[in-house]
Amino acid sequence: MSHKAFNPSIYSLHSCCRKNAPSLLNLLSRGGFDKYEVALKAEFGRFRVWAENVGAHRRNHESLDYRLSKAPKAKRMVLKLLEGLGSGLQKGKTHCVHIIQKLNVE
Repeated sequence: MSHKAFNPSIYSLHSCCRKNAPSLLNLLSRGGFDKYEVALKAEFGRFRVWAENVGAHRRNHESLDYRLSKAPKAKRMVLKLLEGLGSGLQKGKTHCVHIIQKLNVE
């Protein structure tokens, strides 16, 4: 999930992660990967609490984007972490799909 072609916001990357996590949870459930599903649910819950607390899910003056506008290093760090999380979620989804397809063939 590379957003380098445009100038990503914390809000947009948060939204991508928030959309991809439930999809991965669904795939984990369908594939019978219960221990991973439980772990991801817990982590996703913590992610939602973090986003709520810091305003990652907000726009305008209430947003983390706005609050970090004068701290570019901190903002770059948050963006990099969210890009990594989004990439990891996408890779997890791809991996689950391949495993589920393989299990259905065998």
